[in-house]
Amino acid sequence: MADINQNSSKELVIEYIIKLILHQNLTPGDQLPTQRELSNTLNISRNTINSALKELENDGFICITPRQGAFVDDFRTKGNINTLLRLTHYSNYFCYEKDIKDLLDFRCFLEQLICRSIIAYTDDDSIQILRSHIEYISSLDENNEIVDYTYIYYEKMALLASNSLIIFIIHGIKDLFKSMLLQYVQKYGKEDLCKNLKYIFEFIQKRDLDGVTKAITASTIDLKDGCYKLK
Repeated sequence: MADINQNSSKELVIEYIIKLILHQNLTPGDQLPTQRELSNTLNISRNTINSALKELENDGFICITPRQGAFVDDFRTKGNINTLLRLTHYSNYFCYEKDIKDLLDFRCFLEQLICRSIIAYTDDDSIQILRSHIEYISSLDENNEIVDYTYIYYEKMALLASNSLIIFIIHGIKDLFKSMLLQYVQKYGKEDLCKNLKYIFEFIQKRDLDGVTKAITASTIDLKDGCYKLK
């Protein structure tokens, strides 16, 4: 129980500092409150504060200088997958137009990578499983269910791609991915979502790498600058 409480307290410290950095628009080089100040503010032991600061340093949010303190670091250039997960989990960092466009570019790259792997390595029978998933999504009416099963569809695609790193990434950005899907479904409806899924699936089924690449790129452009908008 003590370990559970300590981990919970550490996560509270991490969340507090990330929100402090983002909401107060702190920049690299700005000094954070001392461990004593954080301990007094949050009523959490200094050992736990120290452990949280070390994790934040590993994730690129801060740098610690002995006998001077903790300073904001440039997480945008020094971050890693944990940085992304923490931003997704603890804040509304991905709420501005530029951030959404960056995410859409990443989704475009990731989806093209998944489709290339499926086309190259997956047998025809396994590819047909994707069709049944799309048909099931088409039968749903409730938005949250549609989003849940669309995520499962992309998860299935990642599994068919047989790339463990892709699977880890899909799982890591699950909450963010589902949030964007929900925005899309609420604005444009299930029919539009399924139409796009079917359109890209047809290129996968034909093993048309050029076609699927162009389709995903066009979809991304529409979301960024064209007929669709998120937020």
